Amino acid sequence: MDTATIIAIVIGFVNLLALAFVAWQTMLTRKSVQMAQHTTEISDLPKANAVINVQVFLNKWKTELEQIITDEKYIRAQVQAADITLGEKYGLTTPKGLIIKPVYDSLPPWLQIICMSAAQYYYDCKASASLLSSDGFNTETKLRLLPDIVDRARANASRIKEMLSYIEKMVPEWCLNCPASIQDDQFMDR
Repeated sequence: MDTATIIAIVIGFVNLLALAFVAWQTMLTRKSVQMAQHTTEISDLPKANAVINVQVFLNKWKTELEQIITDEKYIRAQVQAADITLGEKYGLTTPKGLIIKPVYDSLPPWLQIICMSAAQYYYDCKASASLLSSDGFNTETKLRLLPDIVDRARANASRIKEMLSYIEKMVPEWCLNCPASIQDDQFMDR
């Protein structure tokens, strides 16, 4: 064997060692990223209550808007029957009280934006729905408004659903489905 062949074999062997070292580093990096991700998930758990509170608001508002869509025929019949309770059942005359101030103040800014935006979409439709029992409109006008209200409910429920998609997977399933239904502080010694 000549010297060039021996050098080529040695270089090939060194390259294999380097490749094995890179593979080992890659494996260690993956493990550390997984550990960091798990640690981040655990460290974010104190904020889970804030996310859960906003999810509750958004799910409630989305469900109420979807109810307007589902009940369109019923609402039409009630408008024709001059039902004065439609506005109370399907509408809102004021946005006051939609968001609980202490809960809102405890949210991180990005979650405050989601919550406030969803409240605006919700109120936008519910304020229109309150016109269904208004004395200022006759039955024909209310019936002409109904398709617009239903379309607005559909669009706004879709927007709220989109907002929910941003926060749905933030709280791990095991945390959301804890079996105990009592307050955390009841588990602690005083």
